[in-house]
Amino acid sequence: MASIRSLGDAREVMVAGFLLLAGYNVSKPLSGASKYDLIVEKNGVCIKVQVKNLKRDPEYKNSPTPVYNLEVSSTNIETGKQVAYKPSEVDVIIGYNVEERCFVAVPLADFDGKTSGVVHSRDGLRSNYFHSWSALEEFVNNALSRKA
Repeated sequence: MASIRSLGDAREVMVAGFLLLAGYNVSKPLSGASKYDLIVEKNGVCIKVQVKNLKRDPEYKNSPTPVYNLEVSSTNIETGKQVAYKPSEVDVIIGYNVEERCFVAVPLADFDGKTSGVVHSRDGLRSNYFHSWSALEEFVNNALSRKA
Protein backbone atom coordinates (compact mmCIF):
# COMPACT_ATOMS: atom_id res chain seq x y z
CA MET A 1 0.00 0.00 0.00
CA ALA A 2 1.32 3.43 -0.94
CA SER A 3 2.01 5.99 1.77
CA ILE A 4 -0.12 9.12 2.11
CA ARG A 5 2.75 11.19 0.71
CA SER A 6 3.15 8.84 -2.27
CA LEU A 7 -0.57 9.06 -3.02
CA GLY A 8 -0.37 12.86 -2.86
CA ASP A 9 2.57 12.87 -5.26
CA ALA A 10 0.73 10.48 -7.59
CA ARG A 11 -2.36 12.72 -7.55
CA GLU A 12 -0.26 15.72 -8.57
CA VAL A 13 1.41 13.82 -11.42
CA MET A 14 -1.92 12.44 -12.68
CA VAL A 15 -3.58 15.86 -12.58
CA ALA A 16 -0.58 17.48 -14.30
CA GLY A 17 -0.79 14.87 -17.07
CA PHE A 18 -4.52 15.43 -17.57
CA LEU A 19 -3.95 19.18 -17.74
CA LEU A 20 -1.17 18.80 -20.30
CA LEU A 21 -3.43 16.62 -22.45
CA ALA A 22 -6.16 19.28 -22.15
CA GLY A 23 -3.81 21.92 -23.61
CA TYR A 24 -2.52 23.65 -20.47
CA ASN A 25 1.12 24.28 -19.56
CA VAL A 26 1.99 22.96 -16.09
CA SER A 27 4.84 23.86 -13.75
CA LYS A 28 5.68 22.64 -10.25
CA PRO A 29 7.28 24.86 -7.58
CA LEU A 30 10.82 23.88 -6.57
CA SER A 31 10.16 24.42 -2.86
CA GLY A 32 7.40 23.35 -0.53
CA ALA A 33 7.02 26.89 0.80
CA SER A 34 4.05 27.76 -1.43
CA LYS A 35 0.47 26.78 -0.66
CA TYR A 36 -0.10 25.70 -4.25
CA ASP A 37 1.09 22.45 -5.83
CA LEU A 38 1.03 23.44 -9.49
CA ILE A 39 1.07 26.52 -11.68
CA VAL A 40 -1.24 26.02 -14.63
CA GLU A 41 -0.89 28.40 -17.57
CA LYS A 42 -2.97 29.07 -20.65
CA ASN A 43 -2.89 32.08 -22.96
CA GLY A 44 -0.40 33.81 -20.66
CA VAL A 45 -2.61 33.48 -17.57
CA CYS A 46 -1.16 31.62 -14.58
CA ILE A 47 -3.42 29.80 -12.11
CA LYS A 48 -2.27 28.63 -8.67
CA VAL A 49 -3.64 25.11 -8.15
CA GLN A 50 -3.79 23.02 -4.99
CA VAL A 51 -4.32 19.28 -5.63
CA LYS A 52 -6.32 17.40 -2.99
CA ASN A 53 -7.75 13.96 -2.34
CA LEU A 54 -11.32 13.68 -3.60
CA LYS A 55 -13.13 11.36 -1.18
CA ARG A 56 -16.62 9.92 -1.18
CA ASP A 57 -18.70 11.74 1.43
CA PRO A 58 -20.09 9.18 3.93
CA GLU A 59 -23.02 11.49 4.70
CA TYR A 60 -24.34 10.71 1.20
CA LYS A 61 -23.81 6.94 1.18
CA ASN A 62 -27.47 6.37 0.20
CA SER A 63 -27.35 8.86 -2.67
CA PRO A 64 -28.16 7.37 -6.10
CA THR A 65 -25.13 9.20 -7.55
CA PRO A 66 -21.70 9.70 -5.98
CA VAL A 67 -21.14 12.72 -3.75
CA TYR A 68 -17.61 13.68 -2.78
CA ASN A 69 -15.94 15.76 -0.10
CA LEU A 70 -13.11 18.11 -0.98
CA GLU A 71 -10.86 19.64 1.67
CA VAL A 72 -9.81 23.20 0.94
CA SER A 73 -7.45 23.77 3.83
CA SER A 74 -3.93 23.27 5.08
CA THR A 75 -2.75 22.30 8.55
CA ASN A 76 -1.29 25.03 10.74
CA ILE A 77 2.05 23.62 11.90
CA GLU A 78 1.90 25.38 15.29
CA THR A 79 -1.70 24.59 16.26
CA GLY A 80 -2.45 21.48 14.19
CA LYS A 81 -5.77 23.05 13.13
CA GLN A 82 -7.15 23.21 9.63
CA VAL A 83 -6.92 26.66 8.06
CA ALA A 84 -8.83 27.63 4.92
CA TYR A 85 -6.73 28.71 1.96
CA LYS A 86 -6.70 32.43 1.18
CA PRO A 87 -7.37 33.81 -2.32
CA SER A 88 -3.80 35.16 -2.34
CA GLU A 89 -2.48 31.58 -1.89
CA VAL A 90 -4.59 29.42 -4.23
CA ASP A 91 -6.94 30.10 -7.15
CA VAL A 92 -8.41 26.66 -7.91
CA ILE A 93 -8.67 23.41 -5.94
CA ILE A 94 -8.43 20.22 -7.99
CA GLY A 95 -9.53 17.04 -6.28
CA TYR A 96 -8.59 13.65 -7.71
CA ASN A 97 -9.83 10.24 -6.60
CA VAL A 98 -7.14 7.66 -7.44
CA GLU A 99 -9.38 4.61 -7.00
CA GLU A 100 -12.31 5.93 -9.06
CA ARG A 101 -10.17 7.94 -11.48
CA CYS A 102 -12.36 11.02 -11.31
CA PHE A 103 -11.56 14.67 -10.75
CA VAL A 104 -13.12 18.00 -9.95
CA ALA A 105 -11.73 21.52 -10.39
CA VAL A 106 -13.44 24.18 -8.27
CA PRO A 107 -12.57 27.87 -7.81
CA LEU A 108 -11.42 28.53 -4.25
CA ALA A 109 -13.91 31.41 -4.02
CA ASP A 110 -16.76 28.90 -4.39
CA PHE A 111 -16.02 27.58 -0.88
CA ASP A 112 -16.46 31.02 0.72
CA GLY A 113 -13.71 30.58 3.34
CA LYS A 114 -14.82 27.11 4.48
CA THR A 115 -12.27 24.31 5.00
CA SER A 116 -14.21 21.71 2.99
CA GLY A 117 -17.21 21.27 0.76
CA VAL A 118 -19.24 18.68 -1.11
CA VAL A 119 -19.19 18.06 -4.84
CA HIS A 120 -22.02 16.14 -6.49
CA SER A 121 -21.12 14.06 -9.52
CA ARG A 122 -24.49 14.88 -11.10
CA ASP A 123 -27.40 17.22 -10.48
CA GLY A 124 -26.27 18.93 -7.30
CA LEU A 125 -23.90 21.33 -5.62
CA ARG A 126 -20.79 21.99 -7.73
CA SER A 127 -21.72 19.23 -10.20
CA ASN A 128 -20.81 21.63 -13.02
CA TYR A 129 -17.17 21.29 -11.92
CA PHE A 130 -17.14 17.46 -11.89
CA HIS A 131 -14.92 16.03 -14.66
CA SER A 132 -14.58 19.53 -16.08
CA TRP A 133 -11.86 22.14 -16.47
CA SER A 134 -14.47 24.92 -16.64
CA ALA A 135 -13.13 26.54 -13.45
CA LEU A 136 -9.75 26.97 -15.15
CA GLU A 137 -11.33 28.26 -18.36
CA GLU A 138 -13.42 30.77 -16.37
CA PHE A 139 -10.31 31.96 -14.54
CA VAL A 140 -8.40 32.44 -17.81
CA ASN A 141 -11.31 34.19 -19.54
CA ASN A 142 -11.89 36.53 -16.58
CA ALA A 143 -8.19 37.43 -16.41
CA LEU A 144 -8.03 38.10 -20.15
CA SER A 145 -11.19 40.24 -20.09
CA ARG A 146 -9.71 42.36 -17.26
CA LYS A 147 -6.60 42.97 -19.40
CA ALA A 148 -8.65 44.04 -22.43
